[in-house]
Amino acid sequence: MAWSFSTAVLVPLQFALYTQGATSFSTNAASNSTLREQGVTGAVLLQWRNPTDVLSILLIVGGDVVQKALAQLSGGRLVPVAFSFGWVTYSLGALLSAVGDCRLMPSTPDCPSIVVNTEAGYSRTNTSWMLGRILRDLEQRTPHGTHGLCITIYRAMPNTGTIRHDWVWYSGFVVIMLQLAVAAVPWAWRGNWLILLATACGTLLALSGGALPQWKAEKWACRPKSPETYCLLRGNGHQQVIVIESAGMGMNLEDLASCRVPGLPFHRLLTTVLATLWIVFLVTVAGLREDTWYLLAIGCMGMVQNIVAAGAARDPSVFGMALKHVGVVKGNKVMHVLMRTEELHPRVGASLVPIFFPGRLRESEYAFWDSKLTKAGPKPEISWSTNQQQATAYLRENATVSGPKEEQTVAEETGLVRERRTEGTNAAEGPTAGSKPVQPFRRLSV
Repeated sequence: MAWSFSTAVLVPLQFALYTQGATSFSTNAASNSTLREQGVTGAVLLQWRNPTDVLSILLIVGGDVVQKALAQLSGGRLVPVAFSFGWVTYSLGALLSAVGDCRLMPSTPDCPSIVVNTEAGYSRTNTSWMLGRILRDLEQRTPHGTHGLCITIYRAMPNTGTIRHDWVWYSGFVVIMLQLAVAAVPWAWRGNWLILLATACGTLLALSGGALPQWKAEKWACRPKSPETYCLLRGNGHQQVIVIESAGMGMNLEDLASCRVPGLPFHRLLTTVLATLWIVFLVTVAGLREDTWYLLAIGCMGMVQNIVAAGAARDPSVFGMALKHVGVVKGNKVMHVLMRTEELHPRVGASLVPIFFPGRLRESEYAFWDSKLTKAGPKPEISWSTNQQQATAYLRENATVSGPKEEQTVAEETGLVRERRTEGTNAAEGPTAGSKPVQPFRRLSV
C-alpha cells in the first residue's frame, strides 16, 4: 500500500519536473539563439542611440586646430574659442611646451617668409606665426595676374597697437551661446543636467586656456613706434611683396620675426593645472551613458567654429597692426618694378635686389642702382630728386603704379620727384647738407 502510494505520487511529480525542465531548456536555447542573432545588431543600435566611447576618442583629435584658433583670437582677457574636440590633446601639448621653451604660439609659421629692413638691407627668416598670417592675408587682397612682380605698400596708422574685433571674434560667442542652449535641452526635456554641466565646464576651461598672459607676451614681443620700413615676402620666385612703412607708429617687425620671448612667471603652474583639469574632464565625459548625442553635437559645433577661426583671412588690425594702403607697383619685368619702386620709395627696391637677383647685374643696372644708393643718403625718409630722364621714361613704359597722387608726383623736366608731407611743408629736396652719401656697392648690399 505504501509502495503504491509513493509510486502514485512520485511518478507524476518526476514526470512534471522532467516536462518543466525540458520546456525551460528549450526556452533558454531559443532565447540564447535569439541573443546571438541580435547581438551585433543590438550593440550597433545601442551605440548609435547613445555613443559613449566615441566622445572620449574625439576629445583627443584636432589639437593643432585648437592651437591655431587660439593663436588667431588670443591676446585679450576674453578669447572666444568654443569648447570642441581636441582640447585635451592641445592641453597636453601646451604642457609639454611649458616644460621646454614655454611657448604657446605655433613654433612654425604656416606661411614661410622673409623680413627685410630696407634701410639696413638686412634680411632674416621669419619665425613669427602672426607675421606669416599677416603676409598670407594681405597677399589675398592683391589681385593675382600674369605680372612678374607686384609690390604693395602700406603705412602704419596712429592706432597701431589697438586690437580690433571682427566677425571671427564675435562668432565665438555666438557658438558658445548655441552650445549652452543645446545642452539645456535634455535638462528641460528629461531632467538630465549632466550634459549642461559638462558643456559649461568645457567652455570655462577653454576660456581659461585662452586667457593665459603668455599669449599676449608672445604675439607682441617687439618694440613699438619703429621708424623703419620693412618688406615681407616669401622669397625669390614669388610674385607678391608687402612693404610696411612703420613711420614711427608701427611695430618693429624684426623683433617680431625673431620671437624671443621668455616664459612668464607661474606659466608652467597654470598650464599644469589646466592640463590636469582637462584629463579629469575627459574621464568624466567617458562615463556618460545618456543623451550623449547632445554632447556630440555640441563638440561638432565647436569644431566648426575652431576650424573657421583657425583658417579665416583677417585684417591686420585684428592683430593690433593698423595699416593704410598707399599704392601698388607692378609690372612684367622684376627689375623694372624694383627700379620703379626705388624711385617712389628710396632703398625699398635696392633692398630687394639681392633677394631677386643674387648674381651679377648688367652694367647699366649697376650704374642705376649705384646712382640711387648714392643719392638716397643714409636716411631713406629724406625725399630726393634725380635727373635720370631716360631711365624714368623707360620704367614708365614697363611698370604701372597705382596709389595716392602724392606718391606719383613726376616732374617732366627733372625726372621723378618724390614729395613727403612734413609739418606744414612739402619736402622735395635731396639729402640734407652735411649728410654722407652711401658708397656704391657692386652687389647692392645696402
